[in-house]
Amino acid sequence: MNIGNTGDGSSVNINYTVNQDPPQAIFSVGAGTYLLGPFPLGAVVDVVVAHESDPACNINFLDLQSLNTCPYDLTC
Repeated sequence: MNIGNTGDGSSVNINYTVNQDPPQAIFSVGAGTYLLGPFPLGAVVDVVVAHESDPACNINFLDLQSLNTCPYDLTC
């Protein structure tokens, strides 16, 4: 995941679930590149880039599916 900037916040959280398992998180990150996974083939992954103080600014990447072993870049 490539986070270009955090908007008007100083950081964001990266929250994700795999196949609707309990959520996992990477807390208080700034702009940069972050690796999520690897995930099993066929896994359905939901990712939310959560703004530190304004949920209206969250960015959702929902129902991403891992169909091969190639990386899948998300940019926000």
